Amino acid sequence: MKSSRSNKAFTLIELLVALALSALLLIAVLFVTASMARARTALDAKSVAIDPLPAAAFEMLQWDLSNAQQITAEPNRLILRGFGSLHSATLAPTQRPVDVEYLIKVVDQKPWLVRRQISLDSNSNHNELLELVCCGIEGFEIADGRAVASSAPSQPTTSKASQSIPHVLKLRLTLTGASNRAIEKMILIG
Repeated sequence: MKSSRSNKAFTLIELLVALALSALLLIAVLFVTASMARARTALDAKSVAIDPLPAAAFEMLQWDLSNAQQITAEPNRLILRGFGSLHSATLAPTQRPVDVEYLIKVVDQKPWLVRRQISLDSNSNHNELLELVCCGIEGFEIADGRAVASSAPSQPTTSKASQSIPHVLKLRLTLTGASNRAIEKMILIG
C-alpha cells in the first residue's frame, strides 16, 4: 500500500549543499569588499601624496597672500599684515586689518600647518583665531616665484609696503613620513 503522505521537506544533503554554496558566496562578497577597501586606502594615500594641501587650504593661503601689504617669510613661518581677515564664526572673508601667521605646530603627536589670525581693529569681539589648516606638513617655505631655482636654500624674505610684493610666490611643503618628500606649488597673487 502506498503512503498518501507527500514529501515536501528538504533532505539533509540538500540543506548541506545550500549551506556550502551560501558560505562560498559570503566568502566571495567579503573578499571583494576587502579588496575595494584596500584599493580605496591606496587611492587615498596616493591622492595625499599627489596634493597634500587641500584646495580650501590652498585658497585660504592665496587669499591671505593676495590681501597682504607686508610679508615676512622664514622657513616654517609666514607673517602677513594686511586687510584679509576671516570672520571667526563663518570664515567668510572680510576686509579688516589683520596679522596672519602660518606656522607648524604639533597636535596629538602629528605636525599641522596652523593659521593664526590676530585682528588689529577695535570692532572685533574675538581678537585671535587659531585654526588647523592641514595635517602631515612637517615644514614649509615661501619664496619669490620669479627667482631662478637653484640648489642653494632660499633666503628668508621681507617685503614691505614700500617694496613691491611679488605676483608669483613659490610654496614648498615638506611632508611627514619616511621619504620626507617635498612638493612645490606656484601661487599667483594680485
